Amino acid sequence: MATRAASNLWLIDKAPIDEITGARLPSKEQVLLRYYHHHREMGKTASGSRKAVVEEVLPFWSRAGIPTTTVIHAGTKLSKLVRRTMTSRRTRTRQAENRMDEEIFKGDLQEIFDLAHSSSLQRADVKDEDKEFLRSQREDRGESSMAGIDLVTAKKVEKQVERKT
Repeated sequence: MATRAASNLWLIDKAPIDEITGARLPSKEQVLLRYYHHHREMGKTASGSRKAVVEEVLPFWSRAGIPTTTVIHAGTKLSKLVRRTMTSRRTRTRQAENRMDEEIFKGDLQEIFDLAHSSSLQRADVKDEDKEFLRSQREDRGESSMAGIDLVTAKKVEKQVERKT
């Protein structure tokens, strides 16, 4: 049995999580902790862990009504985040400049893991309410959260599916 200190991730000082929850878009910290849960505790490969985490995160974005990048680009983004964590860990013995980088990295972990399509704020098919939600999440995650299912939009989507069939 591992101790708490052994199971916690370096610099984040938290243990990997079993699932991403909440009414906000996932933060980089949540995504990273979930990645390490898949990779370390479940024994998946790095690519398998990335794919599983991206598949868990994308429903949060679709629930928010915001178009996302492709799964491949999302995996690349997660890969860069993991690489940055590993680089910080390798250079932890360097004193002065590294402490500042660590604090900046810790602050960045509280930001959203942004998978929005590059043109999502300019697209006409995205509701203004959803655009405003994305802006507020990018600025301050604690400022806003998602409510329940938008019944009006759900009915419209349901009718569109019926028409197609």
